[in-house]
Amino acid sequence: ARSGGGVFKRVMHAVVVNKQGKALSFRKALWRNLLKLLLLPFAPLSFYALSKDFRRQALHDKLSGSFVMWTPDVIAASEPESSYQVDIKS
Repeated sequence: ARSGGGVFKRVMHAVVVNKQGKALSFRKALWRNLLKLLLLPFAPLSFYALSKDFRRQALHDKLSGSFVMWTPDVIAASEPESSYQVDIKS
């Protein structure tokens, strides 16, 4: 979606971004959603990978190079003095 995610992402105040923190291109968003469908039979494995990954990325996010992040207003409301930074170099 142009808003950085679907309806559920908007409700949860989260966005899907690329490694540079920008909105996904149409092609990359399409690839991410296609991977979700293709990897559906491997959902338990994807959930396991998500639980063990320090970035909390599912398999379709790892393969498409995308990240699900909280919107800045949610971060500011919950942690106004946070020094937490996400390392997305790899």
